[in-house]
Amino acid sequence: MLPPKRRATHVVGRYRIFDVLRHDLDGAPGGLADAYALEVRDWVAVVPVTPQGELVLVRQYRHGIDGFTVEVPGGMLDEGESPAEAAARELREETGFVSPRPLELLGSAHPNPPLQGNRYSMFLALDVERLGAPAFDVGEECEVLLRPLDEVRRTLGEGEMTHALVNYAIVRAFDALAARR
Repeated sequence: MLPPKRRATHVVGRYRIFDVLRHDLDGAPGGLADAYALEVRDWVAVVPVTPQGELVLVRQYRHGIDGFTVEVPGGMLDEGESPAEAAARELREETGFVSPRPLELLGSAHPNPPLQGNRYSMFLALDVERLGAPAFDVGEECEVLLRPLDEVRRTLGEGEMTHALVNYAIVRAFDALAARR
């Protein structure tokens, strides 16, 4: 099986955090002439764990569900930023916490390959400490929560923690923590 050829790509919409692209195709299954995709910067998530075994979480409003979710800190990479730099920045901005240790890469994935080509990188931050108050981006506001790891493990995917990519990062972190024992 051969992939279709892209004859051309057109930006059909520019929005604050993504562009909508139309790809003109040759050789697509069923004679499909075009396909649409979202061009989005790469994302990161960081699973921060305190020396007391608590997970640092953020509660924030999400427009897509018109409601609040509980998540780990994360966001988009800034221009020229590495995923590890972005994860450390997002941790500090959204929670006021920092890690005295280098962040550990838990892996990366494509968040939604049918529509997006970006990557999602997940990190573990150990022994995090509160350095100061959060410094939110424009339009961002989070409530910082501390939850024992055992409680998060029991309740993952229930109630407020329904963000699939965040839950994936947390599961990867649990695996990395278990491997240390």
